[in-house]
Amino acid sequence: MKHMHQLTVLIVVSIKNQSSIPGFSSTAINYGPLWRRKLLYQQQQQQQQQQRYQQQMQQQQLQQQQQQMQQQQHQMQQQQQQQQQQQQHHQSLASHFHLLQLVENFADTIENGNRDQHSDALVTELKNQFEKCQQLLTSISGSISSRSMTVEGQKRKKAECEQLLNQRRDLVSRYKGSVEELINSEL
Repeated sequence: MKHMHQLTVLIVVSIKNQSSIPGFSSTAINYGPLWRRKLLYQQQQQQQQQQRYQQQMQQQQLQQQQQQMQQQQHQMQQQQQQQQQQQQHHQSLASHFHLLQLVENFADTIENGNRDQHSDALVTELKNQFEKCQQLLTSISGSISSRSMTVEGQKRKKAECEQLLNQRRDLVSRYKGSVEELINSEL
């Protein structure tokens, strides 16, 4: 440090006397602070570039999260549509069964005690209707189990969406903070 001070004194004396010191020029001495300013400027530029890069990365992450959320919403809508279609199918199947009339006709035939072609046709018709009922019940049973799985899946997807939303909020707040820092640093 002492040598540096002596060198500075020599330079100042040299400039005042306008004599030259070997290895030093008066122009290099005058531009010393300019180099520091250039270095500071370059550092600021690098910091701004890094901040812009971070902002771009945050924007990309936000876009990816938005796309994921849109895909999940689309999937949920498709599942709801499938459930509605199944319900409509079940309702239409149920409306085709007129078992009460068949059972009453069969009861009348049994009470009369006559076994003929008409009674055999009633038995066949009842048998067919009960098979269709069994198919309907099997279909409903399958949809109920898939619906409970769907409810669990929707709960899971809801939790995932909430997590993505929280991440998005965090990224937005960090993005806002970095923009504010950038604005403050430019002022």
